Amino acid sequence: MRIFATSLLARNIAWVLSGSILVRLSRIFTTYVLARQLSIEDYGIVAIIVSITQFLNIISISLTKDKLVQCPEKDLADYCQSSWLLQFISGCIIFLLQCIIGFYTGLVVSNTAIVFPIALTALIHLLTPWTTVQLALLQRYQNFEQFSKISNIVLIINNLATAILCYYGFNFWSIPLAWIISIIFQIIFVYNTHIWRPALALNRKFWKKILLFGLTTSFVEILTKTRESIDYLFVGHFLGLGSLGLYYFAFNSGLGFTLSVSRPLERTVYSEICSKLPSGFSLNNLLTCIKSVSSVIIFIISIQSLLATLYVPFLFGSKWVEAGAVPLLIIICLSGITRLPCKTVCLALRASGKLNIELYWNLIFTAFSIIVLFFSSQVSVLYVSLTVLFLHLLLEPAFMAFGIRFFKSRT
Repeated sequence: MRIFATSLLARNIAWVLSGSILVRLSRIFTTYVLARQLSIEDYGIVAIIVSITQFLNIISISLTKDKLVQCPEKDLADYCQSSWLLQFISGCIIFLLQCIIGFYTGLVVSNTAIVFPIALTALIHLLTPWTTVQLALLQRYQNFEQFSKISNIVLIINNLATAILCYYGFNFWSIPLAWIISIIFQIIFVYNTHIWRPALALNRKFWKKILLFGLTTSFVEILTKTRESIDYLFVGHFLGLGSLGLYYFAFNSGLGFTLSVSRPLERTVYSEICSKLPSGFSLNNLLTCIKSVSSVIIFIISIQSLLATLYVPFLFGSKWVEAGAVPLLIIICLSGITRLPCKTVCLALRASGKLNIELYWNLIFTAFSIIVLFFSSQVSVLYVSLTVLFLHLLLEPAFMAFGIRFFKSRT
């Protein structure tokens, strides 16, 4: 790990990784309980609940967070107050939207039991505005020691609550209930940091700038989440809930662990890049970030892929091996090798104000993914996983090369 220079970036990455060990253990425990307590069909229902909620939660969080990290210091107080108000408005809209989507989803899959868990999970969109600004400020000032402590404790609470509730018979209801419990704890932890408190004022000073930046980044994140979720929808529609449950298990017990590490690393990289703007960021900084995150991700994916044949039957039971989950898990895991390095280039473009380039790339990548996955999902889940692998390993390195060339031309 010599590529990590003795720098704030290295310390922040170290905080993220060291603090994530207990989170990974709690996630393994939760996946263990869910895999043994839920049927394959119930796992398919869990996939739908989680996908819809995470998809819509992206809009709520991305709308203001990235601009707060990137905005000028002299206007920060006004940006915080404006963002806080926008968060509440968007949270209410997204809450209603998820309830409507939940009802429609129940009709599509001919399973009304899924409607109420989706609607209950929508409550988190009304709760997250109480923490978004404070967490963005911790990220802005690169206080990843405090940020990681809060995030990791909340994730551990969520994982353990899910496992306990599922064990005691709540089945897929354990997902929304655990989510709400963990968000309540997050509000308590965040307000104990005393980093920022909202004023009783309707500040709309920077709404236009926040919305222009936030809507673009939200759309980019929506496109990213679409790529990560559209395979679930196609598999569930064309191959049934059983195949969806198998595919979601392979993703959740493999690449899901890797992504739970890479997303905190994304915040670290973005904060590092923003801290060096407008004049201090260079191609060398970008290459350092790419090398740092690549070493972490390749190490994790290598371990998971090599040990998959051992830990899947041991932890989750032989039914998943017999159903063919192991090769799916390995293939999907390998598709994660280029995801975070490519995201690092996108974040550098975002921080530099080149939102149009990031947006066009995501539009092209998502459109191509939807077309290819539409056809492969009508064959088998193995074809879907292979499609996901080749899409990422072929297209993302090409965009990384373009991004590096772009920043090189600016130096």
